[in-house]
Amino acid sequence: MFVRTRETPPHSNECGYKEPIMDIKWDDTDPNSGKRRFVKAERFAGAWTFFCRRERRSIWEKWANPSREMWEDLLESLERRLGRHEGIELGDVAMVKRKLADWRDSKTVNG
Repeated sequence: MFVRTRETPPHSNECGYKEPIMDIKWDDTDPNSGKRRFVKAERFAGAWTFFCRRERRSIWEKWANPSREMWEDLLESLERRLGRHEGIELGDVAMVKRKLADWRDSKTVNG
């Protein structure tokens, strides 16, 4: 997995505040096709968005409904990087843990 943080251009916000963007990338196996896929989770403005692509050099496609495994991979990556001071904050980890806890609760209620 790979973590990259970058800042948006200064012109993106009128008051000059630069909102940090965090990318975490990894690869896994597509459960439908059994082929390798590349996954990226991007945090911007306090929200996580997932993207996938089938080939290394293709265009990232937004993933509307990330699987529970994707959220677990993201949490694992954040926890490993937390101690290395790579731009990861406790709030990032807590946000993903809440998402997974809500996932468990909603599955218990519905299923």
